[in-house]
Amino acid sequence: MKVLYYDSNRSPCACLADRIAIVAYRISRPVNFAPEGTAAATVIRPRQRGAGFKYTISLSAIARLGPMNKDLDPRELYDAVMVADGLYQVGPAP
Repeated sequence: MKVLYYDSNRSPCACLADRIAIVAYRISRPVNFAPEGTAAATVIRPRQRGAGFKYTISLSAIARLGPMNKDLDPRELYDAVMVADGLYQVGPAP
């Protein structure tokens, strides 16, 4: 698997990449930034074949993620993020 992480200069911390690093053993951080209006974007591609996916976290999600990060333990945080609507969008990799 190859993981590319695009950070935003408006993202409050590297915690978005930290969460991705839990499931991916290697993250490549190119010099370009996430698209305008997004906190982060991650492209995950299989090494052998397949198009992969792009996960995008909008800046508007930061207001919801902050209290989750502060108030929930790691398992509760995982569960909350997985069922929350609108925190991230998933689409095909470019």
